Amino acid sequence: MIFTITLALREHGTSAVVIGLVQAAIAAGGLLGAIAAPRLQGRLRLGTLAAVISLRGRITNTVIMVTTALAALAPLIAGLLVQHTSGALATGAFAATMAVAAALCPILPGLRNVP
Repeated sequence: MIFTITLALREHGTSAVVIGLVQAAIAAGGLLGAIAAPRLQGRLRLGTLAAVISLRGRITNTVIMVTTALAALAPLIAGLLVQHTSGALATGAFAATMAVAAALCPILPGLRNVP
């Protein structure tokens, strides 16, 4: 997603300073999420945590393996989408993909039946 945003901003002639500020804001959001995660773990149900923070056990390993493999393709896909469509469509496509993944978390049997 970060690569897609950077490409889209660059394609629209956004200055390097603004692109740097956008990336800094994204990184700050990630840092705040990492700080908030331990506090949320004790307060939220497992299904909610799975959708918001991470998955568990074998599911986590599978997801990490798949996302790592797909992460290598993300810059290529982002570049092709920005080049052949628009930055807005490319960002929307990645956001929709993340939304579908988050929506699937609570309905996966491995997450619903965790003791």
